[in-house]
Amino acid sequence: MAKLDKLSQQNEVLAEQYNKATADVKAQQKAGDAAQREALSAATDFDKARARLSRTVTAEYESAAFSHAGALLTSSDGQTYLDALSTMSLISSHRAGIVSQIKAVHTRAETAQRTATELLAAAQAKATALDKQKKKIESDTRKFTDLLATLTATQQATYTNSGTVRRR
Repeated sequence: MAKLDKLSQQNEVLAEQYNKATADVKAQQKAGDAAQREALSAATDFDKARARLSRTVTAEYESAAFSHAGALLTSSDGQTYLDALSTMSLISSHRAGIVSQIKAVHTRAETAQRTATELLAAAQAKATALDKQKKKIESDTRKFTDLLATLTATQQATYTNSGTVRRR
């Protein structure tokens, strides 16, 4: 009977650990899903920033004076030349700002994707461990049931009434 008591207690502990681990896996999967959504959002932002940069570069190229020399050659006077240089400076600053945004968004997308991948991998590993643990609980339960079946009816009643066995 001591062996039955020990097996019953071990089975109870394993079942509690399994239930806690199952809740942990669900939480990790939820966090992984949220990180995946963040990664998708960051990738969308990256595509938008890249499109803005493309439009800026295209507009700069298509403008009449897209270089200092071009501005000098097409200017009718000194003020027009200074205005063209000022415009080119603004465009350059705007382009630099967009490039900076692209870098930040790209970094955010990579980080979010890495986080999502790590969280999902951890959840999958834990789920695999849970499957092993579940099989162990099922095996122990079968052993417990088989051992209980070897007892006589009187021994089973005594064991059940002792409070050691918890009916589920």
